[in-house]
Amino acid sequence: MPITAKQFRTGLFRSAVVLLIILVTLAFTLPDLAIGTTYTDATGEITSENGVNVRSDAGTDYSIVMTLGKGAKVSVTADKKGSDGYTWYKIKYDGKTGYVRSDLIKVNKGSSSGSSSSSSSSSSSSSSSSSKYKNATGTITAEYGVNMRKGPSTGYKIIMTLAYNTKVTVKNDKKGKDGFTWYKIKYDGKTGYVRSDCIKVKTSSSSSSSSSSSSSSSEYKNATGKIKSANGV
Repeated sequence: MPITAKQFRTGLFRSAVVLLIILVTLAFTLPDLAIGTTYTDATGEITSENGVNVRSDAGTDYSIVMTLGKGAKVSVTADKKGSDGYTWYKIKYDGKTGYVRSDLIKVNKGSSSGSSSSSSSSSSSSSSSSSKYKNATGTITAEYGVNMRKGPSTGYKIIMTLAYNTKVTVKNDKKGKDGFTWYKIKYDGKTGYVRSDCIKVKTSSSSSSSSSSSSSSSEYKNATGKIKSANGV
């Protein structure tokens, strides 16, 4: 039985609707799949003064996975153009993966796929390098006191809590994985770490070097610090 003109127009209309639906679906899904460049052995360092939110995907509308402080070192695995027009880097830190906007991170690219060039830059000091001090002291400045921890991060166990205005001896400093500098202090025979924004350190003399190994840190003698943060860490 021959197809009438009406049936032909109806079939053509239905085909056009199906095609339109497919095109709209692709328009929304393809941007999520469009990884621009993948990297091997690339690293990055957070440059934002106030730290940065690591997001679940390339855009500020996505959920926050974690927050990293300035100076935090990360692994960079790829880049991607977000819906906001910015390039976002896919990073990995402490076992977690997420995205950071390109203007908030300095990337040292290793070998890459999909990119015609790579760049590299070196830092004269590692995350734990710092200057040496003598006769340094510190005073706790946190209004509600501060937690002294076993290592340079809030992930370490609390040894004790020091009250506001407590005087301590400062032994050295070290930059933690969170990007903050932590002071190694001694108080009442116990030794631990206090974050730099929670203590005021005074030194009588100091000398600094421009570079050191990843495990090096500053050394202090007779140093004290004063906690100044409103809330201890």
